[in-house]
Amino acid sequence: MSYNTISFKQIILFLVLFILTVSVKGQEVKFTSKVDTSSIILGDQIKLKLELSAPKDYILNIPQQDDSLLNPFEVIANKDTLLKDLNPVKYQRDYLITAYDSGWHKIGPFAAQFQKPGDSVWTTIFTDSLMIFVNTPVVDTTKAFKDIKDVLGEPLTLEEILPYTIGGLAVALIIFLIIYYIKRRQKNKPFIKLPSRPKLPPYELAIQSLESLRVKRLWQNDQIKEYYTELTDILRNYIEGQFKIKAIEMTSDEIMESYQEYRNDTQLLYLLRNVLRIADLVKFAKEKPLPSEHDKALQDTIEFVQTSYKTIMMNNGQTSDEALKQ
Repeated sequence: MSYNTISFKQIILFLVLFILTVSVKGQEVKFTSKVDTSSIILGDQIKLKLELSAPKDYILNIPQQDDSLLNPFEVIANKDTLLKDLNPVKYQRDYLITAYDSGWHKIGPFAAQFQKPGDSVWTTIFTDSLMIFVNTPVVDTTKAFKDIKDVLGEPLTLEEILPYTIGGLAVALIIFLIIYYIKRRQKNKPFIKLPSRPKLPPYELAIQSLESLRVKRLWQNDQIKEYYTELTDILRNYIEGQFKIKAIEMTSDEIMESYQEYRNDTQLLYLLRNVLRIADLVKFAKEKPLPSEHDKALQDTIEFVQTSYKTIMMNNGQTSDEALKQ
């Protein structure tokens, strides 16, 4: 065999070594950065792409966004993309940047870390630095100056319109309510007409009011005058509602005379006289009855209301028990 002759075994060995070399290179960690142009005019936008690739079984420490590495460029937008299903795995960050300082500016280098399988040591890898030249616009001083263009309008969004819509509806509602209120007042009507509750019969109203007065414990709290004022008001309202006597506007004597003309009942007149007399002494003569007299005035009023009501119902053909159940 001559010196230049290559054996079959050598060819096989060469192919195996080549495949292993390509496989090893294909499994390398790569971290690159690139821009779509290396020269821009002041204020123009440029795209920057960072791409990190590594075998699927490697552990990657994806680089944190550090805008200081982009100075003096300003970040307009950025987007991260991670392709886990590929082998090698690819991580990509896309920037949209601009600059307002002219001259040469450096971007990067950016750093990332990775761990190999079974290795606890982090390895750091860097991208190359990029140099970008920012040109100032060329101004032709021989031409006349032009006016600055107006700002272009954009369609209004719902978020922008909504506050004005709500405000307009609120103003319209307030104006409507004011006009409605004025018209209702001119007609001597309430602003809002609530459904009226059915009035209780005089007897039921008096019994409920007397129980409420008892629970208030006015005279026990040294509110004696208030106690008798409310007691006689209940009594007057009952007489006026039940017997159609204008008791609210009358003096005690006038009430007695009118009731006697309506029904000359000795027992009821006695009860009525006792309550009105002691109430007048408290309200006008500033008398201070004994505690027992306070309770008696309340009981006399209750007895007057119940007895007079039973008398009316019995005259209408009902028994006393039936009258009080109604």
